[in-house]
Amino acid sequence: MRGSSKIIGLSAAVLASLLTAVIAPQVGSAAAASGTTHQRLCRVNGHTVVHNRSGTQFEVRDAYWLGQRPQCLSVKDHYTNFKVVQRAGFDPVAGRVVAYPDILRGCIWHICSPKAHMPLRVTAVGHPKLTWYNRGHPKGTWNAAFDIWFGKKKLITGQATGAELMIWLNYHGGCCALQPGAPIVWIDGKRWWLSHWTAFHDGKSWNYVQYRRVWRTHHVHRLNLRPFMRRIEHLGLLKKTWWLENIEAGFEIWNGGQGLETTRYGVADVRRPAP
Repeated sequence: MRGSSKIIGLSAAVLASLLTAVIAPQVGSAAAASGTTHQRLCRVNGHTVVHNRSGTQFEVRDAYWLGQRPQCLSVKDHYTNFKVVQRAGFDPVAGRVVAYPDILRGCIWHICSPKAHMPLRVTAVGHPKLTWYNRGHPKGTWNAAFDIWFGKKKLITGQATGAELMIWLNYHGGCCALQPGAPIVWIDGKRWWLSHWTAFHDGKSWNYVQYRRVWRTHHVHRLNLRPFMRRIEHLGLLKKTWWLENIEAGFEIWNGGQGLETTRYGVADVRRPAP
């Protein structure tokens, strides 16, 4: 799907924006006998506010657009977690992503996490530290990846035309061959394949950049985003005058994926300290 230097297609975030119809009702939280609450999201782009132990708030988003049924997520106790409890199914046209359930800080398609202080000019970005723990290894074709968007102007909805930076931590199935000749780079003491090309949609284009970890993992703790950004700045794929719109973590799903789960998520040090 993403194996050539220039691909005409839709990314996960773009495809999610194309659907406005409600496919299934969203079910509210219900208290269990133990006192634990489970909120169930089954609506296209259904979302809910969650928080981590320090009180920082994020959004869990049920993004899906293809498949035979609604995709459903379960969120426990409004903490930074979600689990895919019903898969959307598959797309009969092979090679297309059907869903990207995610948790995010920032703004995307009119969904903004509280007090995110984004969009944020790239020159004002500090050294964001990304923490994400996920688990599950179900059948199907999917990845576990950060999806980070940069716009050429400040916006909270609409298609960004700057850069889309994806950082793949784990993947399963045969969705995507590596770009031919993709180099291996060292960041955070780990090896990553680096691929990039131009993505197109509806007359607009942007730089797509993918770091894919050579040795797969289910978690990162305080991963520094700045070195990933700095490298693609040097390649001319990211400009300092652009805006950081959001930092998402989720699962791109081609098929299968039921049981994939986020258990912890955090973003810190996004803004450069005042002098």
